[in-house]
Amino acid sequence: MTLLFFLILTRLCAWIKAIFSDFPYCALDLLISAEGLVCWDNIKCLRVLTLWNPPDLYTLKWNVDRSSKGKLGPAGIGVVLRDHNGIVMGFFFQSL
Repeated sequence: MTLLFFLILTRLCAWIKAIFSDFPYCALDLLISAEGLVCWDNIKCLRVLTLWNPPDLYTLKWNVDRSSKGKLGPAGIGVVLRDHNGIVMGFFFQSL
């Protein structure tokens, strides 16, 4: 019975991916939690391409980014310290 359920779930994901190419989940993701189906809205959003700009000569620059999966889901933060040549002087990341 479990194998049949997984087979149906796998086929369902394949059909959804065939119709909606941006569907981000596989059968294993949905086995862990189906919450993603509720949050997925199939709206294509435009992403702004941002290029790294070096700091002034002989100075350092911090780049910080954060991410979360859902409003109350897992989150994380990352920090990179680079010099004016783009050489990484240090970094830090933490899952929250």
